[in-house]
Amino acid sequence: MNPPAHGIRFELLRQDTSPPRYRVELRGPEMTWSGEATVSLEDGTISLAPFVPCEPPAWAVSILRAFLRSEWRSRRDSTETPWPTRITRWRSER
Repeated sequence: MNPPAHGIRFELLRQDTSPPRYRVELRGPEMTWSGEATVSLEDGTISLAPFVPCEPPAWAVSILRAFLRSEWRSRRDSTETPWPTRITRWRSER
């Protein structure tokens, strides 16, 4: 997959369901960051493992947390709604 000309492409692949854990890849024009995110089912807290090779831009981390928090809000009252196996988004820098 080619990197975007600007902004960052967010690719999240679910690894576990309880708690939801995602392998995360953030791809920018000049760098790709890999990491892992876990969502607490109780309160929606997002835990991020350290990214490789370094920490992505703060604005991208904020958007990543917002994506996952939104998914949690959609499911907090319903255990019936499954977590997505893949989340793909693109955002430009704010």
